[in-house]
Amino acid sequence: MSRFFRLDGEGYREKLAGWLRALLEREIVDAVLSPQWTTSGRMVVPTLVRDPRRLTTPDPVAPVVSVSAATLAARLTFNQPQERAAVLLRSCEVRALVELEKLEQADLGRLLLVGVDCLGTVKPAAFAECASDEEIHQAWWQRGTRGEWPLETVEPRSACDICLYPAPGGVDLRLAWIGCPELLVESVSPRGEQAMASLELEEVPEPSPRAQLLGQLAADRRQRRERTLEEFRARHGQVDHLMEMLAPCIRCYNCRRACPLCYCHECVFEGPIFRHPSQHLHRWAARRGIIEMPTDTLLFHLTRLNHMGSSCVSCGMCEAACPSQLPVSLLFAAVGETIQQIFDYEPGRDREEELPLATFREEELEPR
Repeated sequence: MSRFFRLDGEGYREKLAGWLRALLEREIVDAVLSPQWTTSGRMVVPTLVRDPRRLTTPDPVAPVVSVSAATLAARLTFNQPQERAAVLLRSCEVRALVELEKLEQADLGRLLLVGVDCLGTVKPAAFAECASDEEIHQAWWQRGTRGEWPLETVEPRSACDICLYPAPGGVDLRLAWIGCPELLVESVSPRGEQAMASLELEEVPEPSPRAQLLGQLAADRRQRRERTLEEFRARHGQVDHLMEMLAPCIRCYNCRRACPLCYCHECVFEGPIFRHPSQHLHRWAARRGIIEMPTDTLLFHLTRLNHMGSSCVSCGMCEAACPSQLPVSLLFAAVGETIQQIFDYEPGRDREEELPLATFREEELEPR
């Protein structure tokens, strides 16, 4: 059973800073991975903090993400370090980190997982334009507590608009603010209870509108997700339509590098196999009369879908990194959802649930 605690201080940023400093000062953890404001006040970026005095402007509630914290948290666990770290993660980042652990790219044993309520994010450039406007920040907090998208002039990223998980699961602690009059910490695991035990914070009941509001948000987004993906499949369900959609791809591999689950250090597409000799390109062009340059863009995306479709958490980092603004997030959501339904697998749902690619069952061969 979870418990809610009230934080000391004025304003959600000050309360959060004081709580995170206490985790370090009382040696509950050795480091904190949290988004913080830059000194310019124009952007919120991930920071790894060891000195409690440097935890001055943490703000995981801010609606922006430049890199998936799942990737960063996984790096903190590489080569089995002894340090303990509290990592603040949105729902998609929690689920991606669970998948990385299954892929043997992360070890959650030394991490205190702190999930953060999330209504969605905007593109970093759009956030930077309004970062200095304090009225926008007040609206974000006040309307966000009611589960309303606060930025009327800025649309959320497409992946966020159809996300089903405004409150992350599978964590030790949760920073709860949707449906809450103030920022609260919710302990949801024995490790979370242990972390909160020595802090002597006031326990409060769960705010009455929270559970209903989160349920309504998830239901509304599920309807929007089903409608959006159905329309996408109708438009791009055929190979020729898919090729047309991917025609602007310049094969820069930004989507692969931004994806928290594409972990291969030596991707086949960046090796010699796809660095075609010039005579091959001329021969293909002579045979067909015309070829698209660069080549193999459709194959690149189909290969990524084949490798990552079952584990895709619809974080949308691929689309955010695309210079051609291709709807690759919707492509992965549409295909990934179909794959996940076939295997009855939900990425990040359970740390003990085996990956479809790592298991075999006879019924998988049955026609569908």
